[in-house]
Amino acid sequence: MTRGFEPVCTNEEAREHFKSRGLTYKDITEGDILALTLMLNKEIKASNKKGETSVNTMSLSKKIDIKKNKDGSIRSCFLYLNSHYFTRREAISFNQDGFIGFAGWADDGNLNPLKRAFLTWCDQIESYREDGTEFVEDLPLVNPQPKTGYWINVNEGKWNTIPAYKCSECGANADLRDWSGESPFCPWCGAKMFDPQESEDDK
Repeated sequence: MTRGFEPVCTNEEAREHFKSRGLTYKDITEGDILALTLMLNKEIKASNKKGETSVNTMSLSKKIDIKKNKDGSIRSCFLYLNSHYFTRREAISFNQDGFIGFAGWADDGNLNPLKRAFLTWCDQIESYREDGTEFVEDLPLVNPQPKTGYWINVNEGKWNTIPAYKCSECGANADLRDWSGESPFCPWCGAKMFDPQESEDDK
């Protein structure tokens, strides 16, 4: 323990929590990772505000490295943290060998928001699996009054380019290419996405 903050749990206890909920990588989809990013963003912002993190500029990186199996489950996924003096340090890593890592560089104050989000995320996934529903369908529960926005294809009209999307509300890029701008929420600001061609009632 450093800086006087009690740990939420140990890294091994967090990994055991994942297993105790009956979860494996086969249960985790891209939508679940989207949910985790929203929960991480919420916890990190709260920890920054109360001084739990070592610097109040800590934020989840918009870069996500993910590999998927043919059935849509993850094979590996790496989430990163940024601040004013570093970029892309490990946040949570789902390694291909099944090992889940938690910010190996960080002290308890910086780890706590990551673990709080991770533990809650595990519980929510278990609950939704039991109900036979998709976690991502109810993401507004993470942010009870979400903003609305839409994905902007920044490469639209350009010849021979892969579609690339950014959020109309916060300008963040959708780094997961396989989302193809179809994610129902922006993982960075929590905006609920809609088709701008649809009516207001469809938002």
